[in-house]
Amino acid sequence: MKNFCFTPFPFNGKAKKLIVIMKLTVFILFLTLMQVSATGYSQANKFSFRAENKQVVEVLRQIEEHSDFRFFFLREQVDVERRVSVTAREATVEQILDELFQGQPVQYEFANEALIVLTRSDSPIGRVNDYGSGDMEQRTVSGKVTDSSEQPLPGVTVVVKGTTQGTVTNADGDYTLANIPDNAMLVFSFVGMKMREVAVGSQMRINVRMEEETIGIEEVVAVGYGTMKKSDITGSVASISSESFLDQPGSSSNSIIAGKAPGVTVRRSNGAPGASPIIRIRGANSLLGNNDPLIVVDGNYGSLPNMYEIESIEILKDASATAIYGSRGANGVILVTTKRGAERKPTLEFHSDISFDMVPQHYDLMDAHEFAEFNKSVGAYPFTDAEIAKFKEGGGTDWQDELLQTGFSQNYKVILSGGSKNIRYYITPGYNKTTGTIRNSEASGYGLKAKVDMDLSDRLTVQIESSVSHSENLNPNLAQGGNKSTIPLMAAIAWSPTEPIYNEDGSYNRLGVGSGTLMNPVLMTEVKQTNYDGGGHGVGNIEFKIIEGLTLNAKAKIGFWNGGSRNFKSREYNGVNANASQSFYENKDWLTNAFLTYSKTFASLHDISAMVGFEQSKSEYQSVNAVANILPIESAEWHNLGLAAPNIGVGSGWSDNSLRSYFGRLNYNYASRYYVTVNYRADGSSKFRGDNRWGYFPSFSLAWRFSEEEFMKNQNVFQNIRIRGGYGVTGSQAISSYSTYSTLRGMGFYWGDVYQSGYISQIGGNPNLKWESTKQLNAGVDFTMIDNRLSFAFDYYNKETVDLLAPISVPAYAGADSEYGRTNVISNVGAVKNEGIEVNLDYNAIRTQDWSYNINLNGAYNWNEVLNLGETDIIYGRSYAAGLSSTSPFALLPGKPIGTIYGIKYLGIWQKDEADEATKYGASPGDYRYEDLNGNYNYDAEDRQVIGNTNPPFTWGFNNRLSYKNFNLNVLFEGVHGRDVMNWAYLVATERIDFTQTYTLRAAKSRWTPDNSDAEFARIGNSHLIPLSSQYVQDGSYVKLRNLSLAYRIPKSVISFASVRLSVSAQNLLTITNYKGYDPEISSTSDNSVNEGVVDANSGMDWFAYPSSKSISFGIAIEY
Repeated sequence: MKNFCFTPFPFNGKAKKLIVIMKLTVFILFLTLMQVSATGYSQANKFSFRAENKQVVEVLRQIEEHSDFRFFFLREQVDVERRVSVTAREATVEQILDELFQGQPVQYEFANEALIVLTRSDSPIGRVNDYGSGDMEQRTVSGKVTDSSEQPLPGVTVVVKGTTQGTVTNADGDYTLANIPDNAMLVFSFVGMKMREVAVGSQMRINVRMEEETIGIEEVVAVGYGTMKKSDITGSVASISSESFLDQPGSSSNSIIAGKAPGVTVRRSNGAPGASPIIRIRGANSLLGNNDPLIVVDGNYGSLPNMYEIESIEILKDASATAIYGSRGANGVILVTTKRGAERKPTLEFHSDISFDMVPQHYDLMDAHEFAEFNKSVGAYPFTDAEIAKFKEGGGTDWQDELLQTGFSQNYKVILSGGSKNIRYYITPGYNKTTGTIRNSEASGYGLKAKVDMDLSDRLTVQIESSVSHSENLNPNLAQGGNKSTIPLMAAIAWSPTEPIYNEDGSYNRLGVGSGTLMNPVLMTEVKQTNYDGGGHGVGNIEFKIIEGLTLNAKAKIGFWNGGSRNFKSREYNGVNANASQSFYENKDWLTNAFLTYSKTFASLHDISAMVGFEQSKSEYQSVNAVANILPIESAEWHNLGLAAPNIGVGSGWSDNSLRSYFGRLNYNYASRYYVTVNYRADGSSKFRGDNRWGYFPSFSLAWRFSEEEFMKNQNVFQNIRIRGGYGVTGSQAISSYSTYSTLRGMGFYWGDVYQSGYISQIGGNPNLKWESTKQLNAGVDFTMIDNRLSFAFDYYNKETVDLLAPISVPAYAGADSEYGRTNVISNVGAVKNEGIEVNLDYNAIRTQDWSYNINLNGAYNWNEVLNLGETDIIYGRSYAAGLSSTSPFALLPGKPIGTIYGIKYLGIWQKDEADEATKYGASPGDYRYEDLNGNYNYDAEDRQVIGNTNPPFTWGFNNRLSYKNFNLNVLFEGVHGRDVMNWAYLVATERIDFTQTYTLRAAKSRWTPDNSDAEFARIGNSHLIPLSSQYVQDGSYVKLRNLSLAYRIPKSVISFASVRLSVSAQNLLTITNYKGYDPEISSTSDNSVNEGVVDANSGMDWFAYPSSKSISFGIAIEY
């Protein structure tokens, strides 16, 4: 019912009384006509539907979808989450509302023929003149309501706060309200949007832009094989909306998670184009298996899509949430919901980002003159005075400048979406290319995705998805460990700046002075290694509503991928002969699943939902490779390897594996206060044998929504308080397809003068292998306050992985074959524990018409410990740098964390007054000194001890999002503390070792002398250098300004035909650290190895890893 406020006329006595009577008569007549009009419209609209166990808000939405009615209500006054069952047969909206709110303290009133206001029956509905006295100035207010992309929003409810006076925006988003006093407050509301309140004041036109609602406690979020209200979730789940990262051009899909959720770390293994970051959720569980989380995109196992396709991300962290995925969910689960077609006219989007990438800092090396002068003075190389003078005048070569360059990245994305009520589509092609910061390295790719959703009936929905893609990566392994003579970045640090790049004849100056077999840094980048892959997949989903409350979901997916590698090294590169190789693989996989979901509410208090399902998948892989060791025609490269016959070799491989699963879940809640969730999954893997083939993974969790208790109803401090806890078991099949079988290898021998070919059995097969199991306990509390503007979450977890799959060394007498690298057998040994706490604080500090400011602060502390290794005392990790150390700097030890650095403790430099003690070690004052644990005056294996930890225990993120009208600013800081790095790159720059006989780092000039006893480095001629010591373990803790971005949406008044957003962003703009290398975040280990274990056990080695970059990015997004 519309309300009017009349301004008194300046009459007195009878005239005034007469005027009042006339006004009241007209007013009553008008109200009657309006009521008749509204009643006529409502009586003309009849509804027939059945809603079983639905929330009140769902029933109201169903009415809105099939009519022009719009409902306005405040959740604090009307319980719209209450579940009801309603059957309507040619019923009016009044009849439906009467049934919905029977016995409830709710009343409704028509503000006009289409707007219905719901309020508590004990809350009197206000009138406009409740705002003040009758002499308040009144006005007509109009305006337009748009969404965040400035598209008109029809159907938005506009109401004068505290009254029933209101209206609904039309198809163009326009509205008009008459007789509005100055002190009125307009309330704008729309499903899925944040409610806006705007003071009228002296304004006569009020345009409002509405923002999408961030995930609140009543929002629906994705969980394994289904969705739930966030308030009903009993496990530990973190949510990330697209709002938090869409204004970050140049960001990878993986990096958008960084710093956004406690307990979730994202670390760049290296800065090479196409390199994937390492994601960990609550630490590392496995010694041999992959510790990456499972990524599920729209119900399909895969990888993170392009960030412009992402609608929301849910991160499942504890076992009660992840156990439904069984063996796939041991490391946490990242659930991604992507955007899909919607019922609207065709919409075309174009996104373009470009980035300029730079290595933020270089090693401070000596220039040619300084290098020659110093190295001559210490006897490292006999430069002549004439050569030194020449270098001073003409300079030399800055090898870092020659090798490193400004990289360039470009990313283009087109999205076409739209549809009708029964069929919707979403099509998106894309292209990207990145040129690396080390010359001759790049990555590129292109692809096409399409999604079609069809409602074939009220009960049956079909979804069809397909995608194809292709990618190439040139020289992805440049500067990633490997042979010391072929690491370009090492050569750039160690090569003499006095050397030119080319000889006088234009050929490469292949070998330099004082650098042994270490090649010219620029020549090293002339290698060609191209990795490529391509393929596609198709997915079909159906959802069939069998009866009310019972739904069948089924999926079928098939994928086909192929790829390989093409490699060529020239004669100039090798120094002798050219060689080339080519490999090819083909992978086919399929998956099918089906699950039934049933939900029902009994007596309006007992909510029960149950799900039971089946899943099966299979993957088949085959490969072939060929190599030409002496290639006579270089221009042929890998295109005709047969030219090198008989100096060729071939090989091939084949494997397959399959997994069958049964799973189920039961949810129960009483009166939205007490919650119970039980999950169970059984996985059967072809990788195991006999009774060990099946793994069983149960979980349960409880939650108490404390704020829903009756004694909490009258308090207004907390809007939500929830206490939760759970326990569950997940697993891992961290072995290859045939690890339970011993394999054969070829071996020949001479019988007299005749060579005989044959085969021998290799070690490695263990028929008794079984599943790793991770048991996890989680307890947490969540609360919101200040009108849901402040939310806080705290979690404690304790998880233990038992029956660890790990490589155990086997001696030669037991069958080890060091010639072919088979010296380990995989066994179930020991246990690992991760225990920690997580804190998340989110605060909407400012929320006005023009301004909004959101702050998120999160942090986590994780204690990782190897509990035991069975009968083994120590397991060493990956070896690096032959010639420096024959032993890995990394070791797994009971009582110590994964990633322990194990070596000899550095004590400094022997001083003059310690000469007698130094002599016992064969040392002199000025030599390096180390701790002798066993007191035998010798530094040996028994002196090794824990000297560092590569996996940081404490991480945090601080995210700020500030908006003012059309501007958006995002600032993200990320901190990592307690990380150590073994920096052998620093050693090469500061010492003379087997392949570098000169000093290049400027700081290396600080050598010990009797008059310079506080020097950082030992005397010239020191012979007591132990690379595997704490001397080269450096503090890898850091604080990074991970992202700084500014976006601006051009007003429609400037560009009327499209929505245009411009953005500029900087990644890794600032790094605060004590680390002395390029970047403390990177590591020369980025993959897993059956013989050497997971990346987590070897994650802190800087052996000239590809440096990460800081980036300046520019983006444009156009929606038409």
